[in-house]
Amino acid sequence: MATAPNTAKVTPAVIVGVGRVGRLQEMGSKLGEPPTDGKTDTNPEGLTAAYGKWASAVAARLHAGGLSCKVLDKEAFQKQMLEKLIWISAFMLVGARHPGATVGVVEKEFRNEVSSLITELASAAAAEKGIVFEEAIEERLCAYACAVAHFPTAVKEVQGFVNLSL
Repeated sequence: MATAPNTAKVTPAVIVGVGRVGRLQEMGSKLGEPPTDGKTDTNPEGLTAAYGKWASAVAARLHAGGLSCKVLDKEAFQKQMLEKLIWISAFMLVGARHPGATVGVVEKEFRNEVSSLITELASAAAAEKGIVFEEAIEERLCAYACAVAHFPTAVKEVQGFVNLSL
């Protein structure tokens, strides 16, 4: 997996493990710098979350390491997980249309494009799952992009994209 120079790859991920424990990790950093911990202007408490039987233990370990982690119920966790998937999809796809663009460049220079995709994906996810996202989803996701502006964009899981402007 290629990473940007001087970047320690800490992949935000959803992990479901033994005992149905879920953790939504929102951390990343450049080599030699502390992790951003998913703290943003719109979520200064951090975005890392856990749910399930061992959620409190996961949160305690992260807190002991100086990182944030909130314990959520399953429904709140699933909403936050969907927002993270929308963020990844929107920013990585728009970035793929603009080779070399980092997450920060996508947020700053292609904001209309990424905002449109966020709105479309959030609408589809809400309709499919029967949920209502908190207001200002675009602002939250763009604020996270600013917190990890140095992250590269890429679409690695899908092959065969010849022309993304279709």
